[in-house]
Amino acid sequence: MFHSKYYSSLLIFVFDTKTFSTDGAFKAPRDERKQGELSRAGTELVSAGGHLVAAGNEKSLGEEILDTSVLADAALDRLAAAVRKGNRQEAADALHDAKQMLERQAALARALAAVTSDPAQRKALEDAAREIDQALKRLEPATNEALAHPNSREAQRAFAEAVQDAKMANAGVVAAAHPKGDAELASRSKEINDLLREAAAAIKAGDRRAALAALDELEKKMRRQGALCKALGIRSNDPNKRRLLLEAAAALQNGLRTLLSPVRDAVEAGDPNALDLLSKLQAETARADKAIQSAFAPEEEPKDEIMAAARHVEQVVAAKLDIDESTPEGRIYAVARRIAQEMALMSEAASRGANSEVIIISRRIHTLVQSLQKDAQAVSSLCKDPILREQVMSVAHAISNISVQLKIITAVKAAGGDADPTVKAQLVKCAKGLASNVVNLCNATEIASIRMA
Repeated sequence: MFHSKYYSSLLIFVFDTKTFSTDGAFKAPRDERKQGELSRAGTELVSAGGHLVAAGNEKSLGEEILDTSVLADAALDRLAAAVRKGNRQEAADALHDAKQMLERQAALARALAAVTSDPAQRKALEDAAREIDQALKRLEPATNEALAHPNSREAQRAFAEAVQDAKMANAGVVAAAHPKGDAELASRSKEINDLLREAAAAIKAGDRRAALAALDELEKKMRRQGALCKALGIRSNDPNKRRLLLEAAAALQNGLRTLLSPVRDAVEAGDPNALDLLSKLQAETARADKAIQSAFAPEEEPKDEIMAAARHVEQVVAAKLDIDESTPEGRIYAVARRIAQEMALMSEAASRGANSEVIIISRRIHTLVQSLQKDAQAVSSLCKDPILREQVMSVAHAISNISVQLKIITAVKAAGGDADPTVKAQLVKCAKGLASNVVNLCNATEIASIRMA
């Protein structure tokens, strides 16, 4: 007979005299014994007759799934980086971790499917678990082929697809475990904002212990909110919703990576700047909240052609998962997004007749393009394929030329060319050409990055 109990926010599986804790496995993702216990526990969750005896609640399983998704994606990112470098040992370690986390995710999905009372969710979870099973079958062979044939474009492409499929499957479990979407994200946003206020009040009161406790809970909440935003974004078929949810996930990740630790350090040291740092963290969570709200608000199609071109770039960049600005390719995607944002501002300024703003924006775009040129050069120098190297640089040069043209046209417009319809037509044509080539550069960079040395 299979029994399970729930203690102290940890899901504990009991089978005969053995106890399996997912918390222990979460804290030791590379401990083979603990991960093996977890895998066996997942298999034993459903008995021969399909009967599950579980006292653990569904909410806890949903939180475990979010935590596991973070670990699985991190392992897959390490795997991709190791294969790119051709480091077999790092790849082996990362592959081991990725497989363990994905197997765990499939087990958790099946456990939640067995206890949920919603038949639609049960089917979604079972389908998601099978999707992970299929992704796992491809992941190791694709990794081995990519390592064995570093110069094979086909092997590298197959590996990249296997990693993306694994991430998509991982996100599928999260989405199936959290079907309420916008309502749940809104509720979690409120919890995060409540904790920020609690931390601020504790800092003002000089209660270091309470402030640190609030920050610890805040870290957990932000990490899970980010994981949920990312998963729902990846699985969305709506490009705009996908873009906004991934932006929210990025804002939360940025807050966790760059601000939470300094806030904690300041509180521990009694630094009077702790509140200022906390306010910066709050600005990142507010940015995430705004993106989440926009993701689920009705969207109007842009009528202005420059705005439409900017939206196209944003949608393409949104499809690039896990943008890492420490790499040249990651910086290209990030700069492309900023160019799209500047183009949207240019559209708004032009519609108001604010010609001086249009000129300033065109100069900012030109500066961003110069940065883009440097990163394109870096990508080209790292790429082992001469044809791909040339393609990246060719598109980058075209973007540079267009940005110069854009500066000239906006200056002409400001000098009194408003009445000339050809000037406006040239501005639209230039903006559309810029957007098209930025998209081409993003795509060329993605292909070239597979063949980097």
